[in-house]
Amino acid sequence: NMLWIAADALKAPLPVSWTAQKDGDGRTYFHNHLTNQSRWEHPLDPHFRKLRDKYRQSNAGLDSGGVGGRSSLVLAGHAIRERSGSGSVNSCGYGGSTPPLPAVT
Repeated sequence: NMLWIAADALKAPLPVSWTAQKDGDGRTYFHNHLTNQSRWEHPLDPHFRKLRDKYRQSNAGLDSGGVGGRSSLVLAGHAIRERSGSGSVNSCGYGGSTPPLPAVT
């Protein structure tokens, strides 16, 4: 059962130098005011993907994909991606092609 990873990701606060912003279409993106870097995904998403991958490796062969298995994690992942209010999602949390990030002033 990896739902705890998705739950932790959903509750994860932004690192201190990051803020959540909205573009002109109302989509959420994240901006680091120290590095002036912007991204569509939550800054901690790579950490939680690594944690998920490590957990999968350590439990290889044990995950049946049924209730509480991989399929449940996928559903929970979609809930995390939908924190930005998007419907159909890709790995960046948005449906279709990923739009360019807006300039932050």
